[in-house]
Amino acid sequence: MVETVRAKKALGQNFLQDQTVARLMVESVNVINGDQIIEIGSGMGGLTESLASICKSKQARLTAVEFDIDLIPILKSAIAENEYVKIVNANILNLLDDFKIPENARLKLIGSLPYNITSPLLHRLIKTEPMPKTCVFLIQKEVAQKICKQVPDSNYLSVFVQTFYTTEILKIVDKNLFSPIPKVDGAVIKLTRRPSGLTSQDISRYEKFLHRVFSHPRKMLNKVFTKEELEKYHFDGTNRAQNYGSNKYIQIFTESK
Repeated sequence: MVETVRAKKALGQNFLQDQTVARLMVESVNVINGDQIIEIGSGMGGLTESLASICKSKQARLTAVEFDIDLIPILKSAIAENEYVKIVNANILNLLDDFKIPENARLKLIGSLPYNITSPLLHRLIKTEPMPKTCVFLIQKEVAQKICKQVPDSNYLSVFVQTFYTTEILKIVDKNLFSPIPKVDGAVIKLTRRPSGLTSQDISRYEKFLHRVFSHPRKMLNKVFTKEELEKYHFDGTNRAQNYGSNKYIQIFTESK
């Protein structure tokens, strides 16, 4: 089926050809009764078909989101009629603004992401209410590795994401398993929600705080903050931003509010 569709470079389309990777992703999102699942970039249904079957058996709801309107008929033809599945032609970044789920339901996200929307999507989902419990994404390998970095190699993205999620690379995916073949390898990453102690009102201020901290990552913090600010935040001015992890930044931000 993949050969019948020409991938659109402008949309960052690279279709996964390996069902082993697809099965790993579906199993890792761990669909259980009552879940609300959003699949991002459903394409031609490589993940959707398996997800739809599992959601039906678990009485979970699946919203399959595809931005390319030309793929919607193919996607619909690949998925048997299922009251638990809704196929939507939309931009995921916009859809999350208005997506509603029943009270106490668990929201989980899964998908093979166009590499150019990975960072915007991560920022957007962290600001979604309720925040997703679990995310399983196929993304660029280097970005997955960046997200999972720990002290002393912390970076803005790793700290921001790890404030709200534990992160784990489940599998490196060779670029030759995609059509067309991208320039870089991919990786399956799993994000599992963890308590941060921050409220939804805190997140934007926390994000700005981290942007300030990592504004000059190669410089010592005494070149970024004033002496008074270093004392306020209990920073060692001879350290760099990469020398602290998410737990320390949560503590500093919370104590300085």
